[in-house]
Amino acid sequence: MKNILFISILLLSTACEKEITTGIKGNVKYGSGDCMPGLDNENIEPDNYTGNVYFFVKSELDNLEEGGLSELKEHSIKVKVKDGDLAASLPVDSFVVMVEDYYLYSEYNTIAIKANEVLQRDFIFFKCTSY
Repeated sequence: MKNILFISILLLSTACEKEITTGIKGNVKYGSGDCMPGLDNENIEPDNYTGNVYFFVKSELDNLEEGGLSELKEHSIKVKVKDGDLAASLPVDSFVVMVEDYYLYSEYNTIAIKANEVLQRDFIFFKCTSY
């Protein structure tokens, strides 16, 4: 009886997962460390990220007033990533992708989501603890 219940719950949870038709899939890695005397990309070994990934609407971030990032963060799309696996349904728009405790706004982490397309994209974030 327990096995039947477990299988039923597993089937229901699998059936409830939605197929992503518009959004993003990929891998997120994160690391931090000393950037002195200079950051050598060959020696960076970031780990698969576990935590929140934020999708800020680019136009809203561009028009952000000083000190408004925390408020914008509350209203942005937040996706929980475990062991680097990123999969999210997103609306059509341009986004700046950031992890929980690292602010980076560049072309590298700016994406454009198009209707009925799933963007395949990996990200590596590295936070310098000293310069």
